[in-house]
Amino acid sequence: MDQLRRMEVFVKLVNSGQFTQAAKQLSLSKSTVSHSIAELERYLGLQLVKRNSRTLSLTKAGQVYYEDCVRILDEINLSEDRVRGEARAITGSIRMTAPISFGTYVLTPILGRFMADNPDISVNMMLAEKRLDLISEGIDLALRVGTMPDSRLLSRKIGDAKMVLCAAPSYLAQRGRPSKLSDLDHHELLAYSRSPTWRLCESGVEVEIEPKGRLQTNNGENLREFGVAGLGIVYMPNVIAAPALESGRLVQIMPAHTSEPIDIHLVRPAGRHTPMRIKKLMNFIIADFKSKGPL
Repeated sequence: MDQLRRMEVFVKLVNSGQFTQAAKQLSLSKSTVSHSIAELERYLGLQLVKRNSRTLSLTKAGQVYYEDCVRILDEINLSEDRVRGEARAITGSIRMTAPISFGTYVLTPILGRFMADNPDISVNMMLAEKRLDLISEGIDLALRVGTMPDSRLLSRKIGDAKMVLCAAPSYLAQRGRPSKLSDLDHHELLAYSRSPTWRLCESGVEVEIEPKGRLQTNNGENLREFGVAGLGIVYMPNVIAAPALESGRLVQIMPAHTSEPIDIHLVRPAGRHTPMRIKKLMNFIIADFKSKGPL
C-alpha cells in the first residue's frame, strides 16, 4: 500500500472513529486497515492512534498529522477536479440519507431527473427516520428537516416544509371540529414519537402542546394513515399529508393555528473536500427546491 493510500486510510479511520467502520467504508478488511496504520506509524516513527477495546483517540502527533493529511488530500482532489474540467463527464458514487417520507415524496422524483441527466453518477440512498451519523457511516450528503445541532456538519437551508393540522371527515363528524387550542383538550391527538410536542399558535403567541392520544408512531406515513382511519387529529408536514388531503380522506383544520414552516437543510460533513459530483447533486436539489417554493 503506497503512502498516499495509507494517508487516505488514516483519515477515514479518524473520521469514522472505529477500525470496523473504516474498513467497511473502504471495502477493506479490518486487519488490512490495522496493518496500514501500523505501517504508517513505523514509517513516521511515531504513535498516531491510541487504541482500546471500544474507541480510539489521536495522540498529539496524530492530530497534527491528521490535519495535514486532510489538507493534502483536499488539495489533490481539487487539482484533479481542475484538470478534469467541466467538459469531462463527472463520475462516481454518492451516499445520501433522508427521512423516509421526505425521501419518498420529495427526493425520489428529483433524483430520478438528476440520474437521467448524469448517467455516470450512481447514488446509494438510505432512508431512515433516525438521523444517521454521516461521519461514522461514510455518508456524503443528507436531507434533514428541523434544527441542526451537530457542529461537525455543514448545513445549508434549501427550503421550508409547511405544517398542517388535519383529521378524517368521519372523526370530525363524530367528535366535532375544534376551532381554538383549548378545544384540543377534548380530542384524540396522534403523536409522532420523534417530535413529542406540537408547536402551534394562537393570537400571535406560540404554544407547545404535548399530544396525549392512545396512538403514536415513528413514521410519518403511518401517522397519516392513522388519521385517515379516523383515530384522531394529526399534525404533520403538508408534503406527507397532501395525498390524503387531495383525495378528501383528510381535512385540514385550524389553519391559522399552525406554526411557522420547519426548515429543510442539505447537510454534509465538515473538514473534507466536496467532490464535483456531490456539488452537482447539491446544486440540482437546491435549484429544484427554489423553483417550487415551500412544500
